[in-house]
Amino acid sequence: MVTDAKLLGPNSGADNHAPTNMTFPTSGMWKLDAYIDGKLFGSVYVKVEN
Repeated sequence: MVTDAKLLGPNSGADNHAPTNMTFPTSGMWKLDAYIDGKLFGSVYVKVEN
């Protein structure tokens, strides 16, 4: 769970947004899966360099 905050409305072309912060314990390629109501919405790959 990244956030359970209410969405804050349009931002940079998105319909809604919610500010968040993340930290990663190690460098490397991380896959982030986004779930909405328990269903996979999509995935994003992030290259982390610590």
